[in-house]
Amino acid sequence: TSYGNNQTFTPGGVMLTTAAITNLQTNSATSGGNITSDGGSPITARGVCWGTTANPVIGSGNFTSDGTGIGTFVSNIQGLSSNTVYYVRAYATNSFGTFYGDNVSFQTLCGLITNFPWTEGFENGGNIPACWTQEQVNNSGVNWQFITGNGTGYPANAYSGTYNACLKDNTSADNKTRLITPPLDLSNLSNPVLTFYHTQAFWSPDQDILTVFYRTSSTGTWIQLVQYTSSVTTWTLRTINLPNPSSEYYIAFEGNAKYGRGVCVDEVTVNGTSSTPNLSVTPSNQNQSASAGSVNFTVTSNVSWNAVSNQSWCTVTPSGSGNGTLVATVTENTNPTQRIAQITVSATGVSDVLVTVTQAAAAQTPFANVLLRPQQADIASTTSQGAVLMQVGNYTSNDAKYRLFNGSNQYNVWNGSQYVTSNTYADNPSIPGTPTTGSTWWIVYQRGTNNSVTASYRDRLSPYSANHLTTALPAATAIVTPVTINGTIPFSASYPLNVKYVILGYDAPTGGNLISATSSDLTTGAFALVVEQGTVIQRLEVRNLLNELMESQTGTWPGGNPPTLFTLSGGGSYCQGTSPTGISASLSGSETNAIYQLLRNSLPYGDPVSGTGNPIVWNNLIAGTYTVTATNSSSQTMNGQAVVTETPSVAVSVTIQASA
Repeated sequence: TSYGNNQTFTPGGVMLTTAAITNLQTNSATSGGNITSDGGSPITARGVCWGTTANPVIGSGNFTSDGTGIGTFVSNIQGLSSNTVYYVRAYATNSFGTFYGDNVSFQTLCGLITNFPWTEGFENGGNIPACWTQEQVNNSGVNWQFITGNGTGYPANAYSGTYNACLKDNTSADNKTRLITPPLDLSNLSNPVLTFYHTQAFWSPDQDILTVFYRTSSTGTWIQLVQYTSSVTTWTLRTINLPNPSSEYYIAFEGNAKYGRGVCVDEVTVNGTSSTPNLSVTPSNQNQSASAGSVNFTVTSNVSWNAVSNQSWCTVTPSGSGNGTLVATVTENTNPTQRIAQITVSATGVSDVLVTVTQAAAAQTPFANVLLRPQQADIASTTSQGAVLMQVGNYTSNDAKYRLFNGSNQYNVWNGSQYVTSNTYADNPSIPGTPTTGSTWWIVYQRGTNNSVTASYRDRLSPYSANHLTTALPAATAIVTPVTINGTIPFSASYPLNVKYVILGYDAPTGGNLISATSSDLTTGAFALVVEQGTVIQRLEVRNLLNELMESQTGTWPGGNPPTLFTLSGGGSYCQGTSPTGISASLSGSETNAIYQLLRNSLPYGDPVSGTGNPIVWNNLIAGTYTVTATNSSSQTMNGQAVVTETPSVAVSVTIQASA
């Protein structure tokens, strides 16, 4: 026997992809997605979600809402931090849950430095600071390092902290590399000044060189400010006036490593006198849990400022002067959805700055509810069928398995290929869809070992070792005198028959009460809906196991009268090892419009017999308990039974004794 590869699927899963990033800026970007299949349920929400770690979800609070339905959509992502790596995924929500596209990562652009004084101390764990760059001159082959001193004691330490920048090489040829600052907006500074600390110790016979340049745009020509060519053995403060301030200003420290002790730089600062008011607030958004608490924003300004929140549940520091901290205090969020407060920070002479506080939704209590159970239940045999409609939600995991049980007994539930007889949760079916958000589905079952209408639903989360939620099934009445409505789907619609469907019988053409339920056979679509004698069904619904209506049919069932009740009698016994000749069972009568099936120990025995209006006799019956089912437009079990037994053989011993 050969098998193909295992395939996995999610019922109702949406097929979608995440669009590539376009229009990348310092604080924004554009993405979107393409939904090619809704998984059989309409898309009610779509967009993208993002975060600074892979696999972001909409529950994190950072997401867009971009309409409904399948197809392509565009999403504008706002409120990002500059020079930050983000991950974005498209999402789509239908009745089965929320589904995500692939991860797309991107890094926002470096923003302009606008707040002064600005200082860089190179304390970045030995890595180049964010938004700084290096430019090798004539392919020098050497890069600035971020180490302590020059790494060999000349100098032994950074000027402050642990790290400084240093360029060194072990050849005396020209080895020039520029260490370049992020773009600086000096347009609002008068008399800008650059300061930094510097060493470049002589190592006989070699001397390294430092040259400082500037340019006024990203493509401008580098212009020399100053050059240092002699030995500097200790950290020395350098002060340089910066000419021609512009809105995009760069400074380059060009080291020429010529086998000296290395060119080292630390504590780079740009400062000046602000000629216009400035105001900035970071970050653009702060996330807060559902609990009451507070978050802080950093205000950078050279003037007095005021702050106000647009939500009563969020109060803020009302005002400040110059640089400071804005504190936003929130009350507990008891709502099932997140909420956002917008804070407006204003100052005279500058534009308002808007920041937000996003508070998470309150944690929701997991639930498991039985939405629908038929009023009647067939429990006549271990293979009698039934169904219940379940709904669960707010679970902490999507990996959950369930059973229907009554003490040590259970209904055997359908897992997609068979009815499960095991009472081990790991062997039982998984809840379809996404229980973390919500799942609704029909549980189709056979009576199994639970010869009762009493049962409960129970599930367990992976690894299925502890009970999670338990709920009792609503009351139902056991069918005493069964009548069977036989049929085959589809009635008129077209849908595949390689899966089970639930067949629901209602007592009204619309609305009404659900009386009984069964399921269709695989491939054939045949079904047998059992109801109590005297029950009238006026509507049959066909639904898939995810409760989607496939079709319905109105009418009156059972059609006409059920088969007349006749009585089965007879039976007897015969000796073991002999033929049961003459052992028979007789039905007291029959109808010409009915078919009669003899059952031995509840299983069909022999071929069905058409009624003739006369009694029916079955001869030469082997050991067993016999009953008869009659079927016209419905089915009914005849009265009585016949029992045939096989008597063990008895050994007879005969002794003949002669007398004298």
